[in-house]
Amino acid sequence: MIPPPPPGIVFDFDGLDLSNLQSIRSPQLLNKLLIARKIGYVDYMNATLALRSSPVTTTESQSVQVLFPESSDPIISPLSVLQLLRSPIGRSSDSTASLQIHRISDSMLVKVGPYVDIAEARTMMFVRERTEIPVPTVHLVFVSEGKTYIVMDYISGGDLQHRWPTLQPAERDSVLRQVSKYLHDLRGITPPSQTPGPIGGGICRGRWFSSGGAGPFQSHAQLVAWWNKSHSAHSADREPSGNTLSADQSLVFTHCDFLPRNLILNSGTVWVVDWELAGWYPPYLEYACIAQDSGDWEYVTPEDWAAAVLPLFPDYKRESDALRRLCGSLN
Repeated sequence: MIPPPPPGIVFDFDGLDLSNLQSIRSPQLLNKLLIARKIGYVDYMNATLALRSSPVTTTESQSVQVLFPESSDPIISPLSVLQLLRSPIGRSSDSTASLQIHRISDSMLVKVGPYVDIAEARTMMFVRERTEIPVPTVHLVFVSEGKTYIVMDYISGGDLQHRWPTLQPAERDSVLRQVSKYLHDLRGITPPSQTPGPIGGGICRGRWFSSGGAGPFQSHAQLVAWWNKSHSAHSADREPSGNTLSADQSLVFTHCDFLPRNLILNSGTVWVVDWELAGWYPPYLEYACIAQDSGDWEYVTPEDWAAAVLPLFPDYKRESDALRRLCGSLN
């Protein structure tokens, strides 16, 4: 049954030729015509299928700028990606209005949105080059109409958010051995400087940096000073000796979202995805992310996950507690 138009909403279709629906290039307009009962459902479906099967062409208003690869032809073109996105195989439950994740083939997915940053693709390539951590291969990065598209391998399997409770003890031991090695490998990458933040510099993002991010910071000490100042400005505790953080340890490469929903178990191998928040940060930050994660209202993090993973780190409970109080101040 076709729903009636929303109350008070009037669509203006003057001058529109409804005798040739296949000339209409906008799925939104077709949907409005259907809702307004200007066309029938069969005509709507035929026009929609024709639109999906028609070739994508770029115009002056839809320019495409390829950011990666820079000097060779990618295995898939931007136009092919845009074509496949018209009828993707699947869409991630993590998709939002500003970030969408679509599977476009048996082996590829696309992360797209106005706030998607090429820094995430650079980070994935950086980690693949310097460690043996299983990270999806990035095939193409391009910008079109204000949105950045990152085309990468699709990793089948299930995330540990869902798989962990069902794993047998031997399978859990295998997962933890891999996770331990990954954390060790990340911390083994030599930092180019003591400047915190993402690869190449820029704004620090994530739960510890307020909703709009913070920085960029010129030094580790400047980052820590910002944290301490942010907390003290909102805290009634004027003797915050247990709340303060220090810059007495070297920065390490940190995923910053190393949580079970971003760990994919595929045939016994743990793959690490979602590197958008990664960068050079104090060594206790990863610990704090894991210690204070509870998932969301729909997918709760397994209760025993943190207890299993935190022993892989040095004891950063004091710093984690300080960051927890800081997070409350920022919010």
